[in-house]
Amino acid sequence: MNKIYSLKYSAATGGLIAVSELAKRVSGKTNRKLVATMLSLAVAGTVNAANIDISNVWARDYLDLAQNKGVFQPGATDVTITLKNGDKFSFHNLSIPDFSGAAASGAATAIGGSYSVTVAHNKKNPQAAETQVYAQSSYKVVDRRNSNDFEIQRLNKFVVETVGATPAETNPTTYSDALERYGIVTSDGSKKIIGFRAGSGGTSFINGESKISTNSAYSHDLLSASLFEVTQWDSYGMMIYKNDKTFRNLEIFGDSGSGAYLYDNKLEKWVLVGTTHGIASVNGDQLTWITKYNDKLVSELKDTYSHKINLNGNNVTIKNTDITLHQNNADTTGTQENITKDKDIVFTNGGNVLFKDNLDFGSGGIIFDEGHEYNINGQGFTFKGAGIDIGKESIVNWNALYSSDDVLHKIGPGTLNVQKKQGANIKIGEGNVILNEEGTFNNIYLASGNGKVILNKDNSLGNDQYAGIFFTKRGGTLDLNGHNQTFTRIAATDDGTTITNSDTTKEAVLAINNEDGNGANLLI
Repeated sequence: MNKIYSLKYSAATGGLIAVSELAKRVSGKTNRKLVATMLSLAVAGTVNAANIDISNVWARDYLDLAQNKGVFQPGATDVTITLKNGDKFSFHNLSIPDFSGAAASGAATAIGGSYSVTVAHNKKNPQAAETQVYAQSSYKVVDRRNSNDFEIQRLNKFVVETVGATPAETNPTTYSDALERYGIVTSDGSKKIIGFRAGSGGTSFINGESKISTNSAYSHDLLSASLFEVTQWDSYGMMIYKNDKTFRNLEIFGDSGSGAYLYDNKLEKWVLVGTTHGIASVNGDQLTWITKYNDKLVSELKDTYSHKINLNGNNVTIKNTDITLHQNNADTTGTQENITKDKDIVFTNGGNVLFKDNLDFGSGGIIFDEGHEYNINGQGFTFKGAGIDIGKESIVNWNALYSSDDVLHKIGPGTLNVQKKQGANIKIGEGNVILNEEGTFNNIYLASGNGKVILNKDNSLGNDQYAGIFFTKRGGTLDLNGHNQTFTRIAATDDGTTITNSDTTKEAVLAINNEDGNGANLLI
């Protein structure tokens, strides 16, 4: 977290950056002009003593809110907590955001696919966001774009543990416009812009004059939430907020890049409006700068790594260096385009895809649009890459192999219909995966609660004590679909695991046979 002592114009970021008083003195006509209107915000002293105030709020409430535990489930309404003095606190009757997009470090936020956002100055600290952990998976940054300290990052794999935060789709130019879009009527009857932030900086707990330091930063177990009010909407491309006086979690070193959320009255959902840039102290009160979400910058990076192919129901053949589109079965020559490793291939309007090489897309994946059917044939060749993203109501009939030396990441609400034994592992974040062969995958990892595995053959799971299926944070659904299944143990990290049977004509037996000889057979 920056400790803002003065504001200096940076040609690299195209805006103001925070400069410690220990750094070289800010000088020059340009800097004087830019800083002139902000002098009242210049910090006179350090603010590194600030953190989580537990004088009247239980520490667990700060942590549970950011980690969506207990009463703080995403979308929960009318949530109140009991303060230490016995009073009730209601968060202005706001619903609870979904903070699953926060990386374990708290310093970056996933926004779907293989993308996350943070701040550019985090690059100086690799522990913050260069490698990002979500649940049991690690992701590496492979490219980035930044402006005014906001940074969009491309990762090496599609993130399966979360669908990501919903980015803000608009950037109001004035406070009054922002108040209309994001304002809520607070408990005192006034309309204000109130939001939440989730981060995991160097955590300390403050109780009056007493301070307990954890000597820890970037720890998911210490991911904590702040409640804030935006006081200034546009300060050199950033917004400024102050923390709530009761539920008071002040930003500190390590919170840079953490996501800030506001409720969008038009979309009727929480949106990510920016990432935490720095802090300042004014008359003893801490203010926080948020660098705004830059949709143009995000789109530029995504466009750089997207290669769009309109199949329109036709056939395409893929090699590692080129892709050939055949307009019909009689078109044997086709139209050839070069493809670049590390780019996503984006297919639209349905059709047939044939592999002509063992494909290695690097950090590139395959994306299928909504509402169409695709047939993928490998002819013994394999695919390896960032993963597969299938749009809503699309089905991909996968008659190909995924490389056994890598893990397939499947995202998107559509269906992957796997027709061959893969000899590989899969991580599922969203949508359906249908298993049509015995031991279709070696191991299956379900995360986020949005994915479903559907058995379409006996023994289509693994044969170890966990049946080769593991439910991590928020889990997912196993649909027996009329097939019996035996477990020695069920591997699940929380209560997000569901086992069901969608076949209304055939019962399925779920057998749990413990190693001590005890067990149970359940008809589903």
